[in-house]
Amino acid sequence: MHDDSEAEQTFLQGYEEGGYSEALTRVAELMIERSKTRYITPWRIATVYTRAGRNKEAIGYLEKAFEAHDANMPAIAVDPIFGNLRDEPRFNELLRKMNLPQAK
Repeated sequence: MHDDSEAEQTFLQGYEEGGYSEALTRVAELMIERSKTRYITPWRIATVYTRAGRNKEAIGYLEKAFEAHDANMPAIAVDPIFGNLRDEPRFNELLRKMNLPQAK
């Protein structure tokens, strides 16, 4: 979100009220609200939720990205940003659906 003062303000307010995780959660919620009037990939929302440590929400948006055939989805098997999701059964189910190696 380059030169996006609304997102920047949302992040700063969230950070002041609850730290980094809250700041990113608020940005993800802003992206969800914006996605009602313009296309924002579910994968992008998932990456923000993942950075916020909100695994359940992140996986929910990865599932939406899978359904939308997002071209970024195969990268979830190796992208370190998704490392904290590797123990989640729903995450491994997504990997299985895409015939990608699952966490051991």
